[in-house]
Amino acid sequence: MKYLFSVFFVLCLSSSVLAQNKLHLGLSANIPIGDANNFSSFALAGDLNYLFDVSEYWDVGPFTGTSYAFGERVEGMQLQDVQFVPFGGAVRFEFLPRINFGLDIGYAWGIGSITDSGLYFSPRAQVTVTKRIDIVAAYRGISRSGSSWDMIGIGAEFLLN
Repeated sequence: MKYLFSVFFVLCLSSSVLAQNKLHLGLSANIPIGDANNFSSFALAGDLNYLFDVSEYWDVGPFTGTSYAFGERVEGMQLQDVQFVPFGGAVRFEFLPRINFGLDIGYAWGIGSITDSGLYFSPRAQVTVTKRIDIVAAYRGISRSGSSWDMIGIGAEFLLN
């Protein structure tokens, strides 16, 4: 894991050398669905990715982020909040000049005693609003120990460089 974070850090520092790269920060509001809905009704997420242009229509690169699901109150008991830190690879495809489709896939590290880690996948659709802002609709799924933690959300992604 230290190796992945070191690679991500070096890639971010080399942005002045590699002019065709893009650093993005995303923020979103999410609704837990499926089994996750039994534990939380609202979550916030933040994403950071660093994409390289590999062709006119394709971008790839590393990503990381965080998600924080607020625990529900069930039968007078307050359930614990659920937190994940995903990291892995991101790919984006420019379908039309203002519409992109993408997939983030990797591993989500569970934070806390009740949160299991697992495989992370997030297909997404993005619509460009301005040169530096996209609106993003995404599904986030974490497959873990025979169950899953799933969310759907909408947010904004900002181009930082």
